[in-house]
Formats: sequence, structure tokens, C-alpha cells
Amino acid sequence: MLEKVFHSGNPVMRNVRAVAVFSWRLSLLIAILWGCFYLGYKSAFLLLVGLPWLVWLIIEKLNGQPINHNSARNLLTYPLAWLILFSTPIGILLLVFTADFWPAVIPVFLLLVVGLFVVTKTEFLTSGCYACFKETPFMELKSCPACSLKFEGGGWVGFKKHWELNHQDIESYDTVWKNMCAKHRKKDTPKA
Repeated sequence: MLEKVFHSGNPVMRNVRAVAVFSWRLSLLIAILWGCFYLGYKSAFLLLVGLPWLVWLIIEKLNGQPINHNSARNLLTYPLAWLILFSTPIGILLLVFTADFWPAVIPVFLLLVVGLFVVTKTEFLTSGCYACFKETPFMELKSCPACSLKFEGGGWVGFKKHWELNHQDIESYDTVWKNMCAKHRKKDTPKA
């Protein structure tokens, strides 16, 4: 399991996550294209599966607003709407009972699982509160998340100057302050 060694604000770690997510998306796209190539002409059944969703998007675009239950009920009075709706289960059945479908879909499925792991387990590399990352307690007397220096007056007076003099190499003050959560910014102790 990945450990929170670097804070999310570290540009190198943000780049690592961006590269990991991009690589995953690219490999997923390649796997889908390979699956379609492997299926050959049978990959046309995928068009049947996606047809209702494509029609749904087109109707929303033409309508200029999302489809609600009333407009959906009106659409179901047309036989063509039923034909389009049934195309998804028909397309899925045609694909599932095709011998080439399973070897084509396994790499895509595995990459989706890996991608879910990559995206969820590297979430801490996105911007977040540095004080939460360092597990700085919520106290009335505020303290520096990097070195625990206490600031007098029950607020953050002097924090900017202290950070810029001592901890600028970790992260810029603007980034730390912008991403600090409301509970850590609050002057008094938050109610539990």
C-alpha cells in the first residue's frame, strides 16, 4: 500500500499522479481498441449497446435541458423509443454469447480494476490541507504544521512570515493557505 510520505502540494508528487492516471487512461484506450480489433465485425454490436445513451445525449442537447420523468414518459409513447431501449440488452446478449467477447473484454476489465486502485490509492497526491496531512491538532492556540511553533493570540498572526522564512522549501505559503481546511483555519476550537 502507498504511504503518505509526500504532501499533495509537492509538485513532483502531483506530476507522478498525473502521469500514473494518464498512463492508465492510455492503456485502457489501447485495450478497448485492441478488444474491438479482436472482435472484428462483431464489435459493431457495441453500437447497439451504446445507442440508447447516444440518443439520450442527443435529445438532451436538442432540448437544452436534462430529460426528466415527464419528458421520458412522453418519449415512451413512440415505438422507436422502445426499439432503441431494447437495443442495449440485445447488443449485450449478442456480445456475451460471442466466443471472442471474453478474451477481448478481460484486459479492459483488468485495467479498470488497476485504474480504480491507481485513482483511489493516489488520491492523497491531489491538493489538500497540509495541517491535516501532518495531523496537526485542532487547538485554540494555532501551531505551524511543519514545526509545531505556537502562534499567540488564538489565530494565525505571524504564520505567513514564519512560513516564508522557514518552510518555503516545502511548499509556498499561498498554496498551503489556499488548501488549508476550514477547521484548521478557524480561530477557536471546532465543536466535535
